[in-house]
Parts: sequence; structure tokens; C-alpha cells
Amino acid sequence: MSNDNGHEPADRRRRGYLQTVIPEMAREISRFEPGPAAQLRRGPAKGAGAVAFWQLLGKVGAAGAVRNEDDWAAVVQAIAILTPRCRRFMTKSAHGPTPMGRALDDRGIGDVRLARFLSTRQRQRGEAAVRMCRRLAASGAEPFDLVTLGCYVLAGPGQTDRRIAREFYQAREKRAADAREKQND
Repeated sequence: MSNDNGHEPADRRRRGYLQTVIPEMAREISRFEPGPAAQLRRGPAKGAGAVAFWQLLGKVGAAGAVRNEDDWAAVVQAIAILTPRCRRFMTKSAHGPTPMGRALDDRGIGDVRLARFLSTRQRQRGEAAVRMCRRLAASGAEPFDLVTLGCYVLAGPGQTDRRIAREFYQAREKRAADAREKQND
């Protein structure tokens, strides 16, 4: 079975792989000592960040699977930005069960910003994800489904964009319905 662009089976396989690797990356980043974690937040594509980046990929068994190093570096940087900072290692993982679209809505991301985020071209998605994660981290976002974030960067436009938009508007409608119900009480 395939969707309108013919990529659904490949998207499912990629998501399946990312469902294993990304939560493990988030756990490992939460265990990093402050120095390497800061290097990942600043940018894992060059300098000292590159050492921490490849160390992380080696720990989770993904070093051989990286095809687009810049996109993977952006995913790792975004996860590191979302990981709570601590003077000692062993902090809380940034990965959680909350759908990404709901997390965006919970943190007050507006319709226009969401539309811009979802319409970002493939080659700019890593940068867009890092910017969005900086905004979410600054606003105190709770852990959310980082697999969707990984798919947004690594898989490109399509099914993941629809998933994020669906989750976002479902969360918004639920909040509105809860507010209406509370007014009626």
C-alpha cells in the first residue's frame, strides 16, 4: 500500500529504525557529562562536537547507518538542546510519549509558525528543527516523541508533516473542548 507520493513503505521502514535509534540517542545524551553534552548543543558537525557526535552514534550502533551526516548532526543537536542541562551527568531524557504536534501546541506555537515549519524545504529542515527545539527548550517543553522530529528532518515532507499537523490540531481542539466544558460547569 502506498500514499499519494509512493513513499509510505520506505517511510514506515525509516520510522521503524528511528523508533529504535532515537530514544536510545536521547537516553545516551542524557547520560553525557556536561562538556560533551554542551558540544552537541553547540553543533556536532565540527570541532569538539564531532567527537561527541561520532561517540554517540557508535554507542547506539548507528555510525554505519548515517547517510546524510548534516541531517543526522541536526537531529542530534536538536535532541541535545531539548535535554535538560545539569551540572552532573544523568539527566532526564528529552524523548517521551507526548506527540510532537501536541508539544508544539502546548508551547504556544502558532498556526503561521507551524505552517512555515512544515513547509520548510528538505535541505533546510535540520536548521529549522534546531531553531524550533531552541524555542521549545526555552519555553520549558516536556519530553515528546523525538522519533517524529527525526522523521521530519531525515524523511522530508510528506507523511510526517501530516502527522505533526494532525497532532497539533487535535491537541488544540481538545484544549478548546475542555475550555468549553469548563465554562459550562
